[in-house]
Amino acid sequence: MITTTPHVLRARVLMDRCVPSGVNVVGRAIRLRPLDWAHQYLYQTGAFVKVLLNPGC
Repeated sequence: MITTTPHVLRARVLMDRCVPSGVNVVGRAIRLRPLDWAHQYLYQTGAFVKVLLNPGC
């Protein structure tokens, strides 16, 4: 699975949970401005907390 760099950790957790055979998750480098990185950091952190609180697939 290829995803953007800010999404790699969350994608790996979800794929490990939901795909029994396992999937290799690779981050694709993207160019983001500092404000976009800040937005992604906040968004991905919140989304990761949501994944941790909802252990289902």
